[in-house]
Order: sequence, then structure tokens, then C-alpha cells
Amino acid sequence: MTDKADDTLDPIEAGDYNADFSTRVVIRPKDFSWAETGMPGVEYKLFEACCQPYPRRTLLLRCQPGSVIDVQDARLEVEFFVLDGQITDDQGAYPVGTYVRNPDGSAHAHSEMGCTVFVKLSQIHEDDQQHRIIDTRRESRWLPG
Repeated sequence: MTDKADDTLDPIEAGDYNADFSTRVVIRPKDFSWAETGMPGVEYKLFEACCQPYPRRTLLLRCQPGSVIDVQDARLEVEFFVLDGQITDDQGAYPVGTYVRNPDGSAHAHSEMGCTVFVKLSQIHEDDQQHRIIDTRRESRWLPG
């Protein structure tokens, strides 16, 4: 069981961390410290990093008001769920409760009001590359549990 993050891990360049899928891992986000990303006002808590066969990451991202996310890496397919606040990219603005899948390999966004986002990088199945935006607050678009 892992209950503490290594604050020196870079969310993109990290080596394997909680990558053994045969081992049970319990993640308690409150036990992890926020780490700097190198982008002003953007911090993360890294929960999983696996380098092989592709750079896979699971993390919590916290953006201060006015912060900008600019990651250019063709290996990174991005999925995220907005936990609080709002995040905006060139496709639109996503308030709390929005799930977005962006398989195009880029992450350019900003948050005027600040936000916390659960992020999965490079975990989209190769046969399911459709861009998706789901507002989980609308019952007509989402079936809970």
C-alpha cells in the first residue's frame, strides 16, 4: 500500500510509480503534498506513473486563478474530470462535473477562476479515439453508477 507521494516526481517525466498492477494501492489524496509543475500557479499530486509501453500518468491538478497549462507532447492523450472551479481550452469552458477526453496529444488550457481536475494521461484505448465532452450534471447525458 502506498500512502505518500514523492514530491520530487515530475508529472510528465516521472519514472514508474505505483505501476505494478498486481499490487493493491490505496490512494488518499489528502496524504499527498502538492508539488510544483513548473507552470506558474499549477500544482499536482501524482498518483500513478508508468513508462512502458507508453508514458501513462494519473494525477490531481490544481490551478490557481489565472493560471495557464501548456503541455506539448504528442504522446499524451488527455482525459480529465473537473472537481471544482472551471477550466477552459480551445474547445470550450468546462465547469465542475464535466468529463473531457482529448486524444489529440496536446493540453492547452487556462483557468480564470481556478480549478481542481482529476487527470489521466495516455490511458485512452487505441480503438476509442473519439473526442468526448460529458456534462455529468445533466441526467440526459449521464447515467450514474
